[in-house]
Amino acid sequence: MAEKNRLSWSGDLIFFQGIILFLLVSLIITGCTKSPESPVIPTKPKVAEIWLHRCNSIQKATEARYKYPGIELDVHFNEWDNEFFVKHDFETPDTLLFSKYLVNIPEYSNYQYWLDFKNLSTSNQYAALLRFKHITDSLGIERSRFIVEGNAISLSGFKASGYYTSYYIPYFIPELLTPEKEMEMALQIRERITNWPTDAISGYYEQLRFMQSYFPEQKKLTWYLQSSVPTNILDTVVQFVKADTNIRVLLLPAEGTNKVAFQK
Repeated sequence: MAEKNRLSWSGDLIFFQGIILFLLVSLIITGCTKSPESPVIPTKPKVAEIWLHRCNSIQKATEARYKYPGIELDVHFNEWDNEFFVKHDFETPDTLLFSKYLVNIPEYSNYQYWLDFKNLSTSNQYAALLRFKHITDSLGIERSRFIVEGNAISLSGFKASGYYTSYYIPYFIPELLTPEKEMEMALQIRERITNWPTDAISGYYEQLRFMQSYFPEQKKLTWYLQSSVPTNILDTVVQFVKADTNIRVLLLPAEGTNKVAFQK
């Protein structure tokens, strides 16, 4: 009986050793066989979207809602009231609440907004950020749907909170600058975005070649506000902007967008 058990155990051992050997050989063969590579599907580079400039009224924003991928508006933060108001000029009375403006736009939580923050400063940036987060979060709008534009030094909190930020570079006409002054301006902008990084830089269309020359890899936003020009000129502007995949948005006035063909 004992001899039978030993034989049985010996047979089982040989059987299991055979299985292990088979698995090892299979692994070696599999490892040496080159698996077919997954095809690389080229991704279409994103081109700049055309948004409507200065939508500072509920009516204009509502009319733009299903025609443009996004809109630009001007906002001021009133520290006394702890509220944002939609307006361009400082002397304009604070009447249109930013929160009221948003909720009157159809499907407001699925839209995109570029905010030109007119009075953002180091003194009000923290209070403004807290109020802004409360408004956008309570309305259920993803923070990435907002572009907050202003001085780089005051945008760090907005960027850290998940909003897309853009440094509004100082206005100048590059063609009127000496080479020395142009380099000085470029270094000044470089210092700002190095010390206070933003997602993009923004400036007038006439500053675009300057931005492309000195900051080729930086994401950019720009605007072209000349509407009383021939259609072929506007088409040239649009095509030039769309050729640069680092430009996210081109703002045009309503009169300008009526002259050019664009896709959402």
